Amino acid sequence: GNLLGGGTAFTQNLKILCGDVNDDGVVNASDMTLATTATHAPYNIIDDLNGDGAVTIADVGIVRGRVGTSLQ
Repeated sequence: GNLLGGGTAFTQNLKILCGDVNDDGVVNASDMTLATTATHAPYNIIDDLNGDGAVTIADVGIVRGRVGTSLQ
């Protein structure tokens, strides 16, 4: 019943790429679409890229500025 194997040999990768809304490892047009859509959706902390408590055009601007970046 212990999903972590009792704490032995447990590893977890952490990937963070600012602006990568869909978490596919690259910031591109898909992320722009998702960020823009999020400005009209209920608040989601994942979409709040500047951490100001609201998903606005400022967050979309962050994505726009990072288009073309990737984890590789």
